[in-house]
Amino acid sequence: MANHPECNVTVRLFHPHKDLNEKQISSRINKIMRLADIRADELSVIFVDDSQMTEYNKSYLGRDDTTDVLAFPYNETNEEGKFNLGDIIISAETAERQAKEFGHDFNYETDILMTHAMLHLAGYDHTRDKGQMMKEQKRIVKLLYGN
Repeated sequence: MANHPECNVTVRLFHPHKDLNEKQISSRINKIMRLADIRADELSVIFVDDSQMTEYNKSYLGRDDTTDVLAFPYNETNEEGKFNLGDIIISAETAERQAKEFGHDFNYETDILMTHAMLHLAGYDHTRDKGQMMKEQKRIVKLLYGN
């Protein structure tokens, strides 16, 4: 894990939130990647509002409602030889509601969502893996927060 190269994380904030900071998000994503032993050169993390997320959910999954997080794997190497893992899209509004509902802060909730999406990008599928993805997600979040 010590020799784990940094991933170039492009962060786009289409929905402002007082706790969203591009540099911190990039740092947290790289830490999640190290803990999950996922390697990539490029990745995008996009924060949107519920209406934007509903449009993504409708366009790509045929669901006419919002969701907390979507992951779009690319798993391709570009012309410069850089491996692009994919895109993570998070509804900041839903993350805020869920943080309040579960009694933790916004950054903790977004770390759970980023970890969840990262595992999907790495090929995990919680609908078919008999709990393996959720077990890995809990392990990573526990290491992130030491609890």
